Amino acid sequence: MSRNHPVTSRHHPVTAFLSLVTAGLLAAGAPAATWLPGPPLNASRGMFATVVDPCGNIIVLGGMRRVPGGQLVLSSIEMLPFDGTSYGPAWVAYPTSLPIERFRHSAVCTNGYLYVIGGVRWGADPNIAEPILQVDRYDFLTQTWDSTSVPPIPYPNHGHESTVDNFGRIWMIGGQTSDANHVTAATVVYDPARPQLGWQTMPSLNTARLFPGVVTDKSGRIWAIGGLDNGYQNRLSTCEVLDPCAGATWTMASATLPAPVSVEVHAVLGADGRIYTSGGWVNSYLSAVQRLDPSDPSPSWTTWASLNLPRNGHSIALGRDGNIYVIGGEAGAVQSQTNVETLLTEFPLADINEDGEVNILDINDFVICVTNGGCP
Repeated sequence: MSRNHPVTSRHHPVTAFLSLVTAGLLAAGAPAATWLPGPPLNASRGMFATVVDPCGNIIVLGGMRRVPGGQLVLSSIEMLPFDGTSYGPAWVAYPTSLPIERFRHSAVCTNGYLYVIGGVRWGADPNIAEPILQVDRYDFLTQTWDSTSVPPIPYPNHGHESTVDNFGRIWMIGGQTSDANHVTAATVVYDPARPQLGWQTMPSLNTARLFPGVVTDKSGRIWAIGGLDNGYQNRLSTCEVLDPCAGATWTMASATLPAPVSVEVHAVLGADGRIYTSGGWVNSYLSAVQRLDPSDPSPSWTTWASLNLPRNGHSIALGRDGNIYVIGGEAGAVQSQTNVETLLTEFPLADINEDGEVNILDINDFVICVTNGGCP
């Protein structure tokens, strides 16, 4: 497996091609914007992290489960396997667990490694959350964890979000420090190609944000969307944008989230190049989905197809099949969920890999290029 480019399998027969035509991905016009049921998780969880690995597998890590009398912090990992053409019918247990159980953490994949960053777990006092500074790195080639090669994050942080820029650098943005109710505007970056530099301080956000949605768009700009401000006083409708290639300072975007504005923002870049947000919480669980085209000179959020299950504390990911996956979280009286929903997104389909056919392998390559920059 190369560490320089995600693996794309080209040895599977294109068994999913006809089903994609039926679904409308290859038909003229936009596919129906409808959330469909996906394979449920084996274990309910909320406040966890999700990544898509270099082979396209969707991986969920850690989190928290509501149990009678409290909360159970998880170290377990599950995977929805991708065979190069389609996702499997069920989640499977990953061959390893997190070195430390944690929730309200973040995770990213870059250059053949998985990084698990920050978060909290319960300490000796079950009523007090213990911050985790340790960054755990998983090597997909050797299938081993390393908890010492990556420097710890420079300050306790949970409820932040992380993203990878087009240079492979890891950005940790916003969150809450160990101080009660102290929400931070801090931004730090770690370059795996230059580990000796450690975590470097970058210009802070204009507004401190807890539980922001963070996305790197197709052009390489980083978006910080919504969240809670310092002291949990206000739900933020504002968005900020940073261009790593143009001064790396945060500027306020003109777009603002429409009401009701959630306390948490769960965001992902779709295969169509738009940013999607899903669900949340404002006195009750939300099902609203909004989307924004970051390439628009005057972008604005528009309402899209609502989730079937209102939820919060979930994760959202772009699968290698071009679908958006909303996974787990908390909802209703049961709270911690195994429920998964998927949404087809419209995007220009062409013979991306120039093999003379338009099929699932082109979707695979298109998603890779959207999420790594450099698309036409």
